[in-house]
Amino acid sequence: MGVSNQYAVDGAVASNELDHDTVAALRASQGIELGGALTLDANNASTIWTASGSAAIGGDGAVGASFGYNTISDRVSAEILASQAEARRMALQAQQNSEISALVAGGAVAARSSAVAGSVAINTIDNQASARAVDSNLVSVGEITLDARDHSSVRSLTGALAYGGSGAGVGLAGSYNTILGRVYAGILGGNLQAGG
Repeated sequence: MGVSNQYAVDGAVASNELDHDTVAALRASQGIELGGALTLDANNASTIWTASGSAAIGGDGAVGASFGYNTISDRVSAEILASQAEARRMALQAQQNSEISALVAGGAVAARSSAVAGSVAINTIDNQASARAVDSNLVSVGEITLDARDHSSVRSLTGALAYGGSGAGVGLAGSYNTILGRVYAGILGGNLQAGG
């Protein structure tokens, strides 16, 4: 917080970045025989909770500004690569549950002049979820299931409040939110036998 009988300026910046790899894998393995289920389960739930705020109070002018930048770029994979296995059933599951919750606010008050307040939030999620079997020989008495999902979400609130006692009060707020990514479930090469 900035307070002055003349000019007051206050600013705040919050930046958060998450980048993870989560892998459940069977690689270059032979002769695996299971009486029960073969399950590979990769799950990631990265979370960012953040708040950024500024307040400026001045007699002859005030400026308050806040900025928040949050990004999550995670990779989750459940995979069987160049392997041979037998089981009663098989399941490969890859799931993303990323979440960004951001609050960004700016405030300014000038008793005898103008005040300007602003806030900007940028939130991005760019994840990958993959469940795959590649060049593998798999035999299952029951089903073979490949399941890849992404349940990522962004919640963002930005605000600005400006009061000019003898001048203008200007408040500007903006938020940019985007969720990108790639979700893939598939089988490439190899031989599969499933009873369903």
